[in-house]
Amino acid sequence: LLGLASAYLRSHDYGKAREQLERALAIPFVHAEALQNLAVLDYQEKGEDRIDLLRKAAELEPKNWAIQERYIYHLAERGEIGKAMRALKPVIDRQPYRSESWKLLGDLLTKANMPQLAKAAYAWASDYDVHLKQEITNSAK
Repeated sequence: LLGLASAYLRSHDYGKAREQLERALAIPFVHAEALQNLAVLDYQEKGEDRIDLLRKAAELEPKNWAIQERYIYHLAERGEIGKAMRALKPVIDRQPYRSESWKLLGDLLTKANMPQLAKAAYAWASDYDVHLKQEITNSAK
């Protein structure tokens, strides 16, 4: 259902995309992803920013990094850096080993003009993933 909805979304057949996503909402396993896709659909179709749907998806799947990341990035895109950092804290608390979340924290702290804290967050990120070291070095510049 999600794949079919995505195909309809790409072809701008919003009615059929919505129909598939509404059906997907009834399936607990993909409910949160369907909410995210509905947020995308509402933005593409109507220009509506559905942060409420992204927040609900994040609340439904607190351990799903991809869903959390999308919500947090969207908050940051809206300029809500403080809210993004508050949403990221429980993710880091639950999964402190995830280098991507530490890097995201560093990016948010950089945007909030907190370079020393950002540097510490980037250091944590590189401790958990040596492949990020070069990317983090470039981000901090």
